[in-house]
Amino acid sequence: MTTLTDRVVVLARADDPQAAVMAHSLAAQGASLVLTGVDQTRLGALAASLRDVHAVRVAVFAGDPAEEALAEMVAELFPDPAGTAP
Repeated sequence: MTTLTDRVVVLARADDPQAAVMAHSLAAQGASLVLTGVDQTRLGALAASLRDVHAVRVAVFAGDPAEEALAEMVAELFPDPAGTAP
């Protein structure tokens, strides 16, 4: 089975209820997640659920995933210690 341990996945529109299924699937494989969307309440609830159920790292970005601020946040919160990021 493929594992996503040591990987960070940015999930756009994670405030859509259907995205929760994808988020839990990714977290079950060990991925750290950055959830993006506009509904901060839903994003926060999903993040809490992912942390509780899968014990993974989760960050929330309420806004447009095309914003440069998202890339800066990911780089700050999930640094690449091996220097292998593209």
